[in-house]
Amino acid sequence: MAGVASAIHLLKKGQRVLLLDKIGIARETSYGNSGIIESSYVLPFAPPHWKNIPSILLGYNPYARISYPDGISQFPWMLNFYLKSQRKPRTQNGAAMRPLVENAIAEHEAIMNPAGAAHHISDHGRIKLHRTAQSFENSTYERQIIARNNVPFEILSVDQLRELEPDLKPNFQSAIRLSGSKRYTNPAKAIQCAADWFIGQGGHYKTVSVSSLEKRQGQWHVGTYCAKHVVICTGPWANEILKPLGHTFPLGVKRGYHQHFNSPAKIMHTLVDADEGYLICPMDQGIRITTGAEFAQLDTEPNPIQIAQALPKVKELIDIGDPAEQGAWMGTRPCMADSLPVIGQSGKHEGLWFNFGHGHCGITAGPSSARLLSEMVIGGATFCPPEPYSPKRFRQ
Repeated sequence: MAGVASAIHLLKKGQRVLLLDKIGIARETSYGNSGIIESSYVLPFAPPHWKNIPSILLGYNPYARISYPDGISQFPWMLNFYLKSQRKPRTQNGAAMRPLVENAIAEHEAIMNPAGAAHHISDHGRIKLHRTAQSFENSTYERQIIARNNVPFEILSVDQLRELEPDLKPNFQSAIRLSGSKRYTNPAKAIQCAADWFIGQGGHYKTVSVSSLEKRQGQWHVGTYCAKHVVICTGPWANEILKPLGHTFPLGVKRGYHQHFNSPAKIMHTLVDADEGYLICPMDQGIRITTGAEFAQLDTEPNPIQIAQALPKVKELIDIGDPAEQGAWMGTRPCMADSLPVIGQSGKHEGLWFNFGHGHCGITAGPSSARLLSEMVIGGATFCPPEPYSPKRFRQ
């Protein structure tokens, strides 16, 4: 999403744009997400409660999992993430992220409507389920921040939610409906529509793996292509390209899995199981079950055990049916410990720009991040202060 949206915004500003992708549009992280356009985002995703740490370390919690032994290398990042997830810094970082998400729906529609992809957006957004009174109580601070930001939400009883979702089983205690959110019914198809519009408007696209990036005589050379400006939107693979140029960002790798099911249940909203860490996402392909985080190296073999761990809990809420496909899909979320993306120009190389590291908000904040990036490239006023997302906040 970040790459296609950046290309579109730069094209709209009169730039000649070449979009490069190593395997195809929306075939990586943007393919397998929950599809939520989360304008109600006010706080970064919190680490799991300390009571869940033993089950996570032992590998039987769908909320999070560590791949051994390679996942151990991410322990320093996890510690940094934990420190930045304490109430004060978490609240500050959530406030810093608001300009990129508060108008997310309008930003998405500005890209998807001209591309003829509006039918891929549903008005039925996100509902968060709480199985116990304690779980609901644990979300008190988040609700306070939501209210403080004038984000619309409503607290629903079991009966009230089942009026909206009759096929949902009553094995929960309460729910929070984020009525200002929307969702994609097929994120990959929507992004492909946007890419097709970009090409139709005069943009250029090539499927190619970038093996080199260097600056010679005032021009950036990307393989066989050259340009005055280069924008890196490569998510978790950013460091592979940038390390030879002296940049190594503290990116955490949170892998996630999904699988589609031919469920007889008719579910309208994306349902978040707050206690178990998975999502139930109605998609064109069926009901998509998405998992929490897996900490592993980029090239570690997939292990979709979190899908299997989540399914018994899913079946307590809906009749899930049979798998619609063999095996699970895996994607990788590029995450910064402060939960803020990296947007801006390199402090070392003029014309080298970054737009990556959105973590769980890549779909939501993709279009607004692209708009901000394009305004910075062109020069002049930006719609929000770019400083919170500056690459210069990291020691390079």
